[in-house]
Amino acid sequence: MKYAHGFLMSCACFGLGVVELTAEEGGKLQAIEQSVEKKAAKKKKPSHHHSIGHHHHGHTVGEVVAEAMVYAVLDGLTLQQRPFTSYPYRIDAVTFREDEWYSNEDFQSVANPMNVRVWLDYGSADEDINRLGAGVLVAFQNGFEIEWEYNSFSEQRSKVDARLDFSSFNLLYSVSFDEVEPYIGLGVLSMVGEEVSDIGGQFTAGIRVFPQKPLVTEFQFRKAAFVPAEDEVGDRVDITRVRATVGGIWNHIEGYLGYDYLEVGSIDLSGPLVGLRAWF
Repeated sequence: MKYAHGFLMSCACFGLGVVELTAEEGGKLQAIEQSVEKKAAKKKKPSHHHSIGHHHHGHTVGEVVAEAMVYAVLDGLTLQQRPFTSYPYRIDAVTFREDEWYSNEDFQSVANPMNVRVWLDYGSADEDINRLGAGVLVAFQNGFEIEWEYNSFSEQRSKVDARLDFSSFNLLYSVSFDEVEPYIGLGVLSMVGEEVSDIGGQFTAGIRVFPQKPLVTEFQFRKAAFVPAEDEVGDRVDITRVRATVGGIWNHIEGYLGYDYLEVGSIDLSGPLVGLRAWF
């Protein structure tokens, strides 16, 4: 309960408000960097680590996520059981999530303590901006999931050669209803450019649907914010992301297509994506 309380209190810090950014002649990625750089110049004390929601409950998002991750791993390795679908959490004769469909005389159902997914995808925001993404997700039988995700944007156009990297650690909790699996969680997001870096908090909500072998679909919403700490002043930069994918699994490898809607302030970095994901 104390972890759930920490999650809810941390989520309360994500109010409304967006910094208006403009893509000047320098390009979209440089416009984002300039916004964060102007915010940093206004600070009373230079710092790249922002205490999101610190004044609410005495914990930063990073502290809450770190504590909850330790709990999730320790509790997840105890092999606590709950009803899950066997597809797509299946490796040959060994299942990660068991149900009656897979309990038969031909196979011996053995519960694994965790499931690991690794993915790599590519997207394009426009003809000048490309995105390379990668990630790892470790899911435990108690419903907790630990995720690391990395996205690198590169922009090349006349007089512009810029790069902006986003990296996040997230703690998620999922619930299984046959072929439907909703999840929710919190995390820490970092943004690193050529001249600026910043750290903020991130909220995640999504749903996975496994309608029929070999199909896998996922819809995900994320809201992040780079907010000055209590002893700092400056503007807030919000990030909104909506990602939808449809894929198929063959021999533990999923190929998927989708669309990634991403707004950093008022700068649009949205575009289609294609990727591969391995299920272990």
